[in-house]
Amino acid sequence: MQLTAMFPDEDAATTWFEALVWPNGRHCPRCGCTDTREAARTTGLPNYCTSCRKTFSVRIGTALERSKVTFRQGVFAIYLEVTSLKVVSSMKMTASSIYVLARAPTTRSLSRFKKAIDYT
Repeated sequence: MQLTAMFPDEDAATTWFEALVWPNGRHCPRCGCTDTREAARTTGLPNYCTSCRKTFSVRIGTALERSKVTFRQGVFAIYLEVTSLKVVSSMKMTASSIYVLARAPTTRSLSRFKKAIDYT
């Protein structure tokens, strides 16, 4: 797959998601403020909004929010869902289909991906 070359590691997939979610630069998903900075490493989330004083990440407000699926796994799951002519089951996401994943996205994660992708 060419996806493995495009996304060789988690950092490449994170950069791609950030460009997709924040095309005009990073902003707070809660208040929309663009006055943000990197958060302290102890908070757990990488960004801090100086307006509402909350931490956030690129996952907030997306299909990957509250998911243990990594960005790289999300890229592969979205690719399979968009390019497949039939419904993609969670079993299809196992090692037989995507051998680079340590664990497959669950059915719940896939249903969130399907809702996030606009078929019309």
